[in-house]
Amino acid sequence: MQGRPWAFIFFILVCTSFVRAEIRSEDSLELMVANADVVARGHVVKIVQPNPPPFGRGYFEFHVDEQFKGPRTDTITVEIDGWGANETAQMLMHDGAEAMIFQIDSTRLMPRDSTDVYQGELERRALRLVPLLANPETDRTRKHLSQMVTMDFRLLDTGPQITDAVREAAKFPTTRPMRWVYIPALPSSPAFRALFAGSVVTIAMPVDPRLEALGQKWFAQRNTPEAIAVLQLFPSAANAEIFKQLLHDPGWATTGGGRLSHVYHNNRLYAARVLESWGQTPETPAVVLPDDLYRPLRGSLLAPIILLIMLLAWLARRIGRRIAPRVPVLALLLISSLTALWVTSRRTVPELYWNGDETQIWLSSCRGSVQFTWITNCPWRLMGQYNPFIPLQAVIEPGVHDRFWHPSRDLVENQRPAQGLMYGLLPPEPLASLWLQSPMNVSAKYLLANNGLLEGTQTETFLQQAKPASVTVRFHRLQLHISALMTLAAIPLLVAANRLRVRHRRHKHNLCVQCGYDLRGSSARCPECGAALASAEHTSLQPNQASP
Repeated sequence: MQGRPWAFIFFILVCTSFVRAEIRSEDSLELMVANADVVARGHVVKIVQPNPPPFGRGYFEFHVDEQFKGPRTDTITVEIDGWGANETAQMLMHDGAEAMIFQIDSTRLMPRDSTDVYQGELERRALRLVPLLANPETDRTRKHLSQMVTMDFRLLDTGPQITDAVREAAKFPTTRPMRWVYIPALPSSPAFRALFAGSVVTIAMPVDPRLEALGQKWFAQRNTPEAIAVLQLFPSAANAEIFKQLLHDPGWATTGGGRLSHVYHNNRLYAARVLESWGQTPETPAVVLPDDLYRPLRGSLLAPIILLIMLLAWLARRIGRRIAPRVPVLALLLISSLTALWVTSRRTVPELYWNGDETQIWLSSCRGSVQFTWITNCPWRLMGQYNPFIPLQAVIEPGVHDRFWHPSRDLVENQRPAQGLMYGLLPPEPLASLWLQSPMNVSAKYLLANNGLLEGTQTETFLQQAKPASVTVRFHRLQLHISALMTLAAIPLLVAANRLRVRHRRHKHNLCVQCGYDLRGSSARCPECGAALASAEHTSLQPNQASP
C-alpha cells in the first residue's frame, strides 16, 4: 500500500514526458557566445564519478585546445549535479571526448530581488556543454545535445561547423547588460524543422547590430513578421522608411465566410504602431477590409448624383422629342452606363452599403455581375467583431528596462463600422469571397446560368458582454450578369430600329409610313389613317404614268 503513491507519481511522470510543449525556445550560438564570460573548446582528460552513484555530484576536467573568450587557461573543471540523469555527461564519458564550453562568472548571478538581471535566466545559462561530434548520427537518440542554432536559423551539428561559427561570433564585441529577444524561427528554416515542438519555435538572439542587419535582410526576403519583430527594436531613419513601405504591405489573413468575411492586414497595423511609438505620424493604413474602405455617403455627395440624374432626364426628353422616342434614348443611356460598369467591375468593385441594426444591404458590381445582397438577423456588433491579431513573438527579456510596443496590448475589442449608407471601391482580391462565396447552408436556389436568387443561412459567433455567443444569419442574394441586363436594355433599341427600317421601306415605295397604305393619287393626308404625308412628292399620278 505504501508503494502505490510512488507508483502513481512515476506513472504521471512517464505520461507527461511524452507531451510536447507548444512553444520551444532555444538560445542562438551568438547569444551564448556574447553572454558567456568564458568560451573554449577542449577535450576530456579526467572524469571523477559521483559518490554515491548514479545521481550524485561528479566533474569533468577539460584540457583547453582553443579559447575564444575569457581569461587564458589551460584546464577547465566542470562540476555536474545529477550525473546519472545528465545526458550530456553520458555523451562525454570517455577520455578525449570534445565539447564546447560556455561559462558565466558566478559573480554575475544577482540576488533574486535584483531588478537588473533575472537570476533564473542566468542560472539556466550559467553553464552549457555542447559535445562536438564528427558524425552526429553516431548517437541519434542524443544528437540534439550536440546541435546549435545560429541567428539566421542555420542548424550546426558537427564539431568543425560549431567551432568555426563560435570563432566568428567571438570577434563581435560584447556589451553589458546583455539584452536578448525571442524571434520566431522561419517555418522553412532548418532550425524550425529540427526544433519543432507542436506550434512555435523561438530563438533567443542578442539585441545588437547583427540582429538589425538580419531584420533588414528578412524584409528584403519578404519575411515580414520576423523583420517587424526585429526592426521595431532599432529606431532609425532607414528603418522608418522600411516601416512606411509596410503601411502598404499586401500580406493578409482572412476570417469568416461570404458577406461576413474580413481580411486583416496585420503587418500594416504593426508598422503604423511602431512608427507611432517612434514619435512619427504615419498615414492611416487600411487594416481591416472591407470596413476601412467604406466612406459615409453624405448629402454633399448625394447632391451631385441627383443633379446628374436630373440632367440626363432633361437631355433624354429634349432629344426624344426631336430624334426618337424617349424609351430608346433612355435604353441607350442605360447600355452605355452598364458598359462602363462592366469595364470598371473587372478592375475594382463599386459598392453601396447600408449598415442597419440587424439588417445589412449591399449593391455591388463584381467581375461582370451585379449583386443585390441583404442579410437579416445580423447583430450590428457582429459586423465589427474583429478577430484578435496574431501578436509578434518578440519579447524583451527582463533586465532591459525599455518597454517596446507589443501589438496584442494595443487592440480595441468590439470595434464596429459606422451605421447608415456608405460607399466604397473595393479590390477584387483578396475580397473575392464577399461576392463569390455562397452561404454555408443553402435553403433555396433559383438560378439560371448563375443569374437569379440564392437564399441560405450561416451561423456566426461574436462576443456579447465578453462572452462568446452565436447567431444564425439569413442570407439573400440576387445576382444578374451585366450582359443579361444589357440584353434586356437593348430590346427597346431593337424595336426602334425595326420601326425605322419599316418607315424607310414604306417611304421608299410611296406608302404611308404609319399604316402602309398606297399613297398614289393622295394629296396631303393618307386616306386610310389620316396621317400627314411625309413629303410633298406625292401626286395623283396613276401607276406607270409619266409626268409631262
